[in-house]
Amino acid sequence: MANYICNICGVQYPKNEEAPYRCKICNEERQYVNPIGQSWTTLETMQNSNLYKKEEMFILS
Repeated sequence: MANYICNICGVQYPKNEEAPYRCKICNEERQYVNPIGQSWTTLETMQNSNLYKKEEMFILS
């Protein structure tokens, strides 16, 4: 089980065996949704990707 994170808005959902069908935030009509559809990641996947961006000195994302 994993906490799924929406790739579009960054909202993290409670632990579940499968990714949610839709994000509650992105499902709102005013929110941007990627043309290829909803996508998900997990905190573990993000940590293991080793992709970091230097936002400012001493601030990485």
